[in-house]
Amino acid sequence: MISGALFRLISSFSYFIVAVSPLPWWYTSIGGAINVYDSPFFVNVYYMEQNLSCTLVYPINLLLISLRLAEVFTSVVYLFSSVEGIVKGKISDTPLFTFYVSLFYLLDLILFSVIDYFMIGKLIAPVGAFKENVSLSRIPFLNLNGDISAEITNYPLPMFYVTLASGLFSLVTAIISNDERKITRR
Repeated sequence: MISGALFRLISSFSYFIVAVSPLPWWYTSIGGAINVYDSPFFVNVYYMEQNLSCTLVYPINLLLISLRLAEVFTSVVYLFSSVEGIVKGKISDTPLFTFYVSLFYLLDLILFSVIDYFMIGKLIAPVGAFKENVSLSRIPFLNLNGDISAEITNYPLPMFYVTLASGLFSLVTAIISNDERKITRR
C-alpha cells in the first residue's frame, strides 16, 4: 500500500517538474532558415535567426502559457493529494497528463509521415535529418511549378524523453493504483 502511495508521489512530482520546465521538447528545422523549438507550453520560431515568438506566434503562446499555468495548478493539486494519501492512507488519483501529451507528440510523427506520403509520394521516417525534394506542381492548392529542395531536421530534445519517462511511470502507477483499489474493495 505504501509503495503505491510513494509511486503516486513520485508521479505527481515528475508531473510538476514537466509542467514548470521552460525547456523545449522538440526541434524542427527547414533548410536552416526556419527553426522551431516547441513544447505544449511554448513555441519559439526563428526565421533567418530572428525570433518571431513575440510577433507571429504571440497569440498562440498566450494560450500555451495559460495551459501551462493550468497544468502547474493541477500538478500541485495532485502533489498535495498524493501527500495526503501517504499521511491518511488513502488511494489518490494518478496524473496521466504526461503520458497523454507524450503520446500526442508520437502521433504527431505519424501524422507528419502520412501528410508527407500524400504530398511527395513516399514514406519517410520523420525523425533525424533528411533531405527532401518537394515538387510544387504536386501541391494543388499552391498552383505553382517547380521544385524546392530543403534539408528537414526533426528530432526530440532531452525534455521530451524526461516527459515520456514520466508519462510511462505515471501509466504504471495508475495501473498499480487501480490494482490497490480492487484489493481494498474486497
